[in-house]
Amino acid sequence: MSFLQNVVHRRKKFEDDERSKKSWSHFEDMNNILYELSHNAPTLTV
Repeated sequence: MSFLQNVVHRRKKFEDDERSKKSWSHFEDMNNILYELSHNAPTLTV
């Protein structure tokens, strides 16, 4: 598993658990980065 895949997996695991968000000090920053990446990523048409 790549680093980025690991981060995304961890974010999904913790996003609904407030206590986990507090224990992962960079959750909010990472959440914002992943949100921006997902909304600004180019879409491929096939």
